[in-house]
Amino acid sequence: MISAAPIAELPYLVVNHKETLTPSMAPNVTSMPTEPDFVISSSLYASYGAYVVLVLIFGLSQNLLTLYVFYSDRRLHSMHNYFIVGLSLADIGMCVFGNWMIIASSFSQHWVFGRTGMPFLNFYFT
Repeated sequence: MISAAPIAELPYLVVNHKETLTPSMAPNVTSMPTEPDFVISSSLYASYGAYVVLVLIFGLSQNLLTLYVFYSDRRLHSMHNYFIVGLSLADIGMCVFGNWMIIASSFSQHWVFGRTGMPFLNFYFT
């Protein structure tokens, strides 16, 4: 039989984002490290930012070309091609609304949009 663990046995219980209850078996919260175990070099941030800029440029250009070809040639207006146009529009939206957040964060070497920017990025990439 599967049963839920009592609240007292949970290692951490966060209450209203200010209080943290720690049982005696849990490690001391103040002794946990605050620094990361590894440091990412600034050249890796810059190269990833440049890569995402290239993805943005090629993604926009290829998808805009797809839309142009679809709308300029009347013979391409079939049901299958409407699906491709929908994918192209979705990819343009991801390039325009999502990639700029990654580019800005890569070149500044940290996430600059805080906790409120993360749901927007996750929304555009899903």
